[in-house]
Amino acid sequence: MRKILITGVSGFVASHFCEHWLKKYPYDQIHGNARSKPDWNWMEASIKDAVVFHGTDLLNWDKTCEILDSVRPDLILHLASFSSVAYSWQHPIESFLNNTNIFLNVLEAVRIKHVDCKVLSVGSSETYGIVTANQLPLKEDLFPNPQSPYAVARVAQEK
Repeated sequence: MRKILITGVSGFVASHFCEHWLKKYPYDQIHGNARSKPDWNWMEASIKDAVVFHGTDLLNWDKTCEILDSVRPDLILHLASFSSVAYSWQHPIESFLNNTNIFLNVLEAVRIKHVDCKVLSVGSSETYGIVTANQLPLKEDLFPNPQSPYAVARVAQEK
């Protein structure tokens, strides 16, 4: 049995990941973190109820360490962020600090608590900015050209 911690578990991508993963690997244990509990009314109760929810803000260092120390996941799927590009333009400092610092808190907690796990931080095509048709499909060797505060924070996370 593997333990998986999903940050940003209340979001759209996380709900579909949980559903897919638990149907394929029903004996794995998924722990989810978000500021608010997911509203997954559409999901089968057996899957919805299988996700152990840890409600906290990952900007809270002590709580982040507490979650990592208690769960000790084999894999962390990092999806948590303020993901709205429009919001990042309206609140650039808050968006940048939130999105970079929650990721740093997770990584630092993994290091300090000696959690032996893999971390996958899901990126965004926003990091590449406006591209030409000949640059499609996007590839990871394309030079980042972020065009919004959200995208700049994503590039900072990757670096």
